[in-house]
Amino acid sequence: MKAVKPTLKQKTEANLVKSKTFARLLRDKDVLLQSELVKAAEDRGLWDDAKQKKLDEIRTKILDGTAQLQRGGKTLTGEKFTREDAKKLSLEMMDLRAKFLELNSVLDNFQKYTCESQSEQAEFDYLCSVCILNDDDTPVFSDMSDYLNRAGEPEVQAAAAEVSTLLNNYDPGWYDKLPEVAFLLKYKFINEDYQLINEEGKIINESGKLVNKEGQLVNEHGELINEYGEKVDSDGNILDFVEFD
Repeated sequence: MKAVKPTLKQKTEANLVKSKTFARLLRDKDVLLQSELVKAAEDRGLWDDAKQKKLDEIRTKILDGTAQLQRGGKTLTGEKFTREDAKKLSLEMMDLRAKFLELNSVLDNFQKYTCESQSEQAEFDYLCSVCILNDDDTPVFSDMSDYLNRAGEPEVQAAAAEVSTLLNNYDPGWYDKLPEVAFLLKYKFINEDYQLINEEGKIINESGKLVNKEGQLVNEHGELINEYGEKVDSDGNILDFVEFD
């Protein structure tokens, strides 16, 4: 089973499926339009002006941070902006992106049920039904319904992911190219697993203390310790425990 790029004819047919699906859903008053999404979330008590304001503030901070990293070692007003300043900003931006995704997830949950999203999904499903082939280049599915009936199969899911990659020119290294992540990787403030590291390449926490991959405090020999520097076991029990008299 393999995925191939759609032909122009297949793209046209897929667009027709999308249009028909949109027209059908538009007649269903229970299906939202994209423009109705925020109001629907507000009506259900899941969204309000305060959350929207917070989301906008986070977005602005990320954009401002991106501009500063692109600006380099000076601020907008020409003041010096050091590597340590950039490190702090980059870590803040990573945290901000996580908060943005968490807050925006409320709207994302509504998004997938809109006319627009469902019609786009129908378009994608059609393309999967014609772009997933057997190794001898024969179609795997007899039609779109056949694909949908088998869409839950692991092999089909993997092939659908390949179709998505072909359609969207997906870049598997997109995360590393985020401005804050690119900076932290370039100056070796994080490792390939995006964990903070010191100049020796050892993993540290935000306080600069050595930790293992699980985030537990360790000494320079990699042995587990507590916050006082005493050796402990995996359960946090002090190894040099002395029984009371």
